[in-house]
Amino acid sequence: MWLIKLAFRNARRNVRRSILTAGTVIIGVSMFVLFTSFIGGMSAQMFDETTQHIGHIRIADTDYLARETLRPLYEYVPDAAAVVAVAEGTPGVTGAFARVQSGVAVSAGDELGDVFGMATGAEPGWYERIGLYDKLVEGRAPAAPGEWMLGSKLVSKADAKLGDEIILFGQTQDGGLSPAKGTLVGIVHAGTALVD
Repeated sequence: MWLIKLAFRNARRNVRRSILTAGTVIIGVSMFVLFTSFIGGMSAQMFDETTQHIGHIRIADTDYLARETLRPLYEYVPDAAAVVAVAEGTPGVTGAFARVQSGVAVSAGDELGDVFGMATGAEPGWYERIGLYDKLVEGRAPAAPGEWMLGSKLVSKADAKLGDEIILFGQTQDGGLSPAKGTLVGIVHAGTALVD
């Protein structure tokens, strides 16, 4: 009890110093709480975005994982349909999709472009599951083979527009270079560099 009385007496002895000390503590704690909340929210959003596009669990060949940054097509799971069937039959799994990604050079029209992006191939159910069709800003979802959606940032860099013929130059599974042609029917803006 005498310590509390001593503390109050010392606080009243120099009021300006006491206010300055209390203000510093209040501002410091407030800033700590603010920045901790900001970083926690940012981390949670990044985790949610990543799991939305990649999933909670990935099944991949160990050789692919060793060179994942190169996206080696020759290391993809050979019988993806069988793996998806097993995953879908597992209790607690609400969805399983095969997906393939490869780095490509993107061109709109006949000129070979110097715009690079990531091509993602998956069945339509995967795009619906991640809500990509809801993020269309122009055009529509692809309805036939040879119809493509591109991210808004990639469209801007390649100077493309709806209806343009898009050429993707990428590697085949055996390592050769090969172009793929399609028509741009949809432009997506997801707000994340992973998609756009």
